[in-house]
Amino acid sequence: MVKGEGILSLGYAFLYTGARSAVVAPGNLISNIAVEYMISFYRYLKKGYTKAEALNMAKRKMKEKYKIPYYWASFILYGGNGNFKR
Repeated sequence: MVKGEGILSLGYAFLYTGARSAVVAPGNLISNIAVEYMISFYRYLKKGYTKAEALNMAKRKMKEKYKIPYYWASFILYGGNGNFKR
């Protein structure tokens, strides 16, 4: 790691500790909208979409409802793109 990576360090920290993947967002996005986004993401995972597909579908859904990218553009998937089941 390089000092000052910021969000990269957080995402990769999960990978270094053994997580297969992580969805992270920079900054403080704790809000009802962020919760709605993550619920949508996990619903798509449960339907069988890959992690990247589920993230993309959740972003599309949020984009329809909230036109400002702040609410849906900052979530990033780090790591594998396997199915939800291990």
